[in-house]
This record gives sequence, structure tokens and C-alpha cells, in this order.
Amino acid sequence: MSTPNSYWLWPKVEVNSSQISQSQQHLANIEAFFTEYYSPFEVVYFARARLAINAILSIEGASRPDLTFCQPYSSHCVLSAIAETSTPTTTECQKSKHQVIYHQWGQKTQVTKHDYHSVLIEDAVDSILTTNQPRELFPNNAPYCLVSLPKIMPVAIGAIVICQSTDQKQALLEYRDRSTLSLGIKKLENLTEFINITQFQESIFKMHPTLIPFVNDIEQAFFESVQKVKANLCYLSDCPTLENAITSYLASMNLRLPSNIIIGSDESVAASVYADIPITVEESIRTYYDYQTQSCRKVFLLPCHNQVEFK
Repeated sequence: MSTPNSYWLWPKVEVNSSQISQSQQHLANIEAFFTEYYSPFEVVYFARARLAINAILSIEGASRPDLTFCQPYSSHCVLSAIAETSTPTTTECQKSKHQVIYHQWGQKTQVTKHDYHSVLIEDAVDSILTTNQPRELFPNNAPYCLVSLPKIMPVAIGAIVICQSTDQKQALLEYRDRSTLSLGIKKLENLTEFINITQFQESIFKMHPTLIPFVNDIEQAFFESVQKVKANLCYLSDCPTLENAITSYLASMNLRLPSNIIIGSDESVAASVYADIPITVEESIRTYYDYQTQSCRKVFLLPCHNQVEFK
């Protein structure tokens, strides 16, 4: 059970009808803000990141015989989203038609073209990208960069796809809106009782990919999260046992911000770090994938996302 100073690796959010809106004006505001922020690149919004993955694969012509690579131990939502359109693989990167590269917990990942010859999605799902520089948004020159809004700011739902080309953005937008129209639109109030039932939520979001989080000012919410994570990193920079782990994050703080610091694989080092900080970490161990050696190892993580309060 969570305690007041106990944090999970990502922000915990409650998804219910009070947190969700159908406002087309607010949808336009979300897309306009992020499009301006990441200009000259354009942004398309989806209610869920998994819907965006499926849409991208669909407009790129992926089909069941096609292998789409994602790293071992990828989340269920990534695997299931890929499986709706193509066949996911966690081992056959060279034989795969497309690759999804996860920038693990906010750490930029660059891969070799020999092994990852057709990167389709930069999966920056839990990275706060604070620049419009192409080498940060698209370090592997993928046409799409995906970010999950609940993982980077205090909102219940939402994802953005940053597109390299206007044509791809338009195709993605048309696919999203065509999907909505083909399934038919019902008023949100008619679906309230179903949105509040966990088992029905994903089906409703699939039917309504333009449902948005209830947020008064998306720009303010984004920049407050940026400042919060920066403050957390600055706090952690004074932790002696974290000195080696945190250096690279501090150096890139004006380009991208992580959801978690990778402490490393040494259990004794991790224990020392956890002893020095005033929080408890829930489920602190995750699997890190080395894209160069194509091998996995267990690592200890330290959350620094917008919900974490160190002081």
C-alpha cells in the first residue's frame, strides 16, 4: 500500500468522466500549443498512446505478415497496439519491417542503422521534450515521435504524435477523424457510466480518439511540470550517492527531462541512494534494454516525475 512519501515510477492518475472532455476547442488548443512549441513539426492528438501506435502502423501500410520490433519486456499496451495491425517481435530487429525505439524513462536512445534499418516511432512516451531540435525529437530519424501526456504532466488521458512531415501529419489526422466518424459519435454524458467502469474505458477511447483531458490551461500545466522535474533533478544533484548516475540528465536538462533516473544494476549502490532520499520507491526494478548489444539487464530506477515531492 502506498504511503504519503511513496511513489510509483510514473504519475498515478484516475481516469473517470470528471477528468475527460469532448471540447473541440480544447482539442484544437492542445494541438496548437504543441505544434507551436515543436515548430516546424506538427502535432496530432490521440486519447491514448496505444491508439496512436495503431494509427501510425495503419497509415504506413503495416499488415499481419509484417514484423514490428519493440524491445523485450515492452508494456502490454505497446505489444497489443502493434498486434492490432502487424506482428510484434522482441528479437528479430533486422528482419522486422518497422522498429519502435523506446527512449527508456526519458534517456535518449540512438540505434545503429544496420540493426534498426527502418525506425518508425521514437517512443518518448515518458520524456518531457523541452526543445524542437530534430536530433532530440527524432534521434533515429523516425517519421513520428510519441509522447504520453499523463506520464509527463498532471492530466488523466492523452498522447501527442510529433510528425516530421506535413503529409504524414495530415494522413494521421484523417485516419483519426475517419475512425471516429465511422464508429459514430455519442455524447459523453451518455457514456459516463461506462467510462467509470475500468473494463470499458479502452473501448470507449478507441471509439472516441479525440476525447481530451479536462485541463484549463495546457500550456501552464506543461511548463509547471517542466519546472517541477527540473527542481527535482536539482534536488537530486546534491545527493552524493547519485553523482555518477545523474550527470548526463543534468547536462541535457534543457533538451529533455526524464520520468526516472537510472541508478544502475548494483543493488548496494541502489540501496545507498534510496537511503539518502526522503521517499520510498514502489516497484523500483525494471528491465533495461541495450540496443547496441541487444541484451537486457535489471536496473534500479528513481522517479523524478511531476508527482514526486522530495521536500
